[in-house]
Amino acid sequence: QSVALTDSGVHSQVKGSFKEAYSVDLFFDADHVSANCDCPLEEEWCKHAIAVALKSVDDHLWERYWRL
Repeated sequence: QSVALTDSGVHSQVKGSFKEAYSVDLFFDADHVSANCDCPLEEEWCKHAIAVALKSVDDHLWERYWRL
């Protein structure tokens, strides 16, 4: 899965069960991270958003976004 930095955080397409891929955005704020996924689950932190968050941590994207 590829995760790309955006102006507000990161964006990724994640393989889905009910459709080919779900669009996931993580929004980085100074004190928290919020998520948005277009899968049918109505929770903010679905498995797709968590997968993108874990990949973002692994790739140090929070630090790159904030230029730490």
